[in-house]
Amino acid sequence: MLRVFIQAVVSLHTVILCAVVGMRLLAPVMTEERPHLLLAAYTGSMNYTVIHDTQYHQTVRLTPGWFISASTDGNYITQSVMSEYKLILDMQTQNQVRLDRRPNYNSTWSNDGTRFLLEENGDIYWFDTRNMESVPIANYSWTEKYAAWSPDDEWLSFVISHPDDWENLFIRSTTDLDSELVQLTFFTEGDILATSWSPDGIEIAYIYSTENSFSIQKVNTLTGHKTVLAENAAGIHQIHWLPDSQHIIYNLQTGRRFVSIQLHQLNTQTLESRPIDDRYVWITDFKPSPDHEWVTVVRRVGTSNVTELMYLPTGEIHSVAPEFPGTSLPHWITLP
Repeated sequence: MLRVFIQAVVSLHTVILCAVVGMRLLAPVMTEERPHLLLAAYTGSMNYTVIHDTQYHQTVRLTPGWFISASTDGNYITQSVMSEYKLILDMQTQNQVRLDRRPNYNSTWSNDGTRFLLEENGDIYWFDTRNMESVPIANYSWTEKYAAWSPDDEWLSFVISHPDDWENLFIRSTTDLDSELVQLTFFTEGDILATSWSPDGIEIAYIYSTENSFSIQKVNTLTGHKTVLAENAAGIHQIHWLPDSQHIIYNLQTGRRFVSIQLHQLNTQTLESRPIDDRYVWITDFKPSPDHEWVTVVRRVGTSNVTELMYLPTGEIHSVAPEFPGTSLPHWITLP
């Protein structure tokens, strides 16, 4: 009798164990989302949009067409194909719509992934994927450029270029389209070459250039207070804030006879600057990853571009899509 009872208990335990194992096998496998790179690639005869897996350092997907921009979640991608512009709605099915204006190269999508920027004859529009309609961001007859979304998507900053040879920084609300533009700088000469919102959404850094000088400046969007961060820094091309809203990375041209464009990091509180990459390189484009552990660097080599990944904590460097002789326009997206 005891033996029969023990056999029954063992059998019941086996059934329960098998059921648990079966449930684990049937349960969906959760995949962690991680940063990928979208690149425009040129092979000599064809243009492609390339997706590069930054964890395994390999090209995982490509599609014909010149890549321009993408939403951060990778759901939408804009391309140029045979002088036509299109919005890809699904990379797998290649469902797409034709765009009547050129997607903007200089700015990103809204952070919620629903809107992106178009430009036509010096005017900037945002295109809303929810209703497939475009809206002008300003009704000025002057040229608008360098538009960028605030971190909460409630404001849009942009530069207006005036015929009297001055450029100034403006912001406007994206929730109240009837509101007035807010002017943040009041220059009477010179150019603004690039802009970047701080992650806390309070300040905007920008590059200001006159005939004789370059400088990095920032302006508080709440008070209008302006601060000069670095002066006489010739040849600055791009700026990006780091997550702490205190540091900025930028590419700086150094040297006169032997010119090099290198990455530098600037502390906006102490105004101290240091090089991140001291190699003799010519960096034409760079973008930090969403977690800011990596920065993708496009550097000029001969007559072509080479894209690399630099791990900021250690300086470790990896090649990106080396099978393509020319890559550019890196853009970070998050995919499983």
